[in-house]
Amino acid sequence: MINLLIVDDEVLVRTSVQSFMDWESEGFTFIGAVSNGEEGLQFLNDHPETDIILLDIHMPLMDGISMMRELKKRNLTLPVLILSANNQFEYVREAFQLGAVDYILKSEMDDEILLKQLKEAGSKISKTSGEDQSINAGEKKLIINSLLEDLLEGKNPEMNRKLVEDLGFRFFFPSKMGIFSLEETEADEQAVKIIQLRGEELLKQRGGGSFHILSENRALFFVKPEEAFSFSSDFSEILKDAMNLTPDINLSCICEDFGELPGQFRYMKKLDSGQSRIIRKAKSYIRKHYSSPGLSLEEVSLYVEVSRTHLSAQFKKESGQTFRDYLTHVRIEAAKKLLDETNLKVYEICENVGYPNVEHFSRIFKKLTGTTPNRYHR
Repeated sequence: MINLLIVDDEVLVRTSVQSFMDWESEGFTFIGAVSNGEEGLQFLNDHPETDIILLDIHMPLMDGISMMRELKKRNLTLPVLILSANNQFEYVREAFQLGAVDYILKSEMDDEILLKQLKEAGSKISKTSGEDQSINAGEKKLIINSLLEDLLEGKNPEMNRKLVEDLGFRFFFPSKMGIFSLEETEADEQAVKIIQLRGEELLKQRGGGSFHILSENRALFFVKPEEAFSFSSDFSEILKDAMNLTPDINLSCICEDFGELPGQFRYMKKLDSGQSRIIRKAKSYIRKHYSSPGLSLEEVSLYVEVSRTHLSAQFKKESGQTFRDYLTHVRIEAAKKLLDETNLKVYEICENVGYPNVEHFSRIFKKLTGTTPNRYHR
């Protein structure tokens, strides 16, 4: 049995977690439940057989971060699984720096999610055994990512697809692929882990998909076609608000079967790798400021510190679109999202996406979507 300690000041959380399921049938025993970090440390003194800690971040007397600092001082290397609220990402990041193995959002926690995370944490427990140990979740993810990129590059497709699927990855169709990129200096190891977890959580909210870190500053995701822009937009906002990161995201066309994936993947990689830092910065600035009616080529060129003429030419060369076309695309996609997800009037949406004139906005919208804002339904 793997022995679990839960440290959380909310009685409801402590009791509900323990009653989620028959934990012993899954190989786990809750040996303690305490309400703050001080009590948690005392419990560990009295119960050295503890294997895993479920740890809340905000608690009275001693919070989760302070408890983890103390654990580090004492050289206690127990796997710690963080329980957090939606607005606590800076604390989660520090928890990872202190050695946390994973985190769960309380608002999304259920028996299935918790069991999965506990089993992954359990795989990190060092136990002496004469038996071979199976690969843990982190190693498995690295193997999948390596095989997946080779597979999408067209290398040994039949063999690599079988290996990937044997490791638990499943392709689904129709789908859209996306490549997510950051400047190399933007994300450290802890940030990358949070990016992975947030990507997976958001895809689950969108009805499914998969998110895979390919390198320190690049990830690949698969998403339902109708959710592709919504996911990309919301994910960008999450990273911007929680971590001050601004990703660049390229989406493929709709892929109806496996045979279409390699061509789309190569095309997206070409777009991704072919963009200079100037164009990445320009696109990032546009995505942040598209709601400003006065956003102009001149304003963006001042931000990226090149001339208007140079930016205009480079934008067309690298992205295949003019500056104005890209700005229009960002605004109309944002408008579609507001039409889908809010009850705002057309004139309010018009103002929200940077168009001061409703008639002009409606003409542009119909030109790009084939219908008017009033009649639009995804």
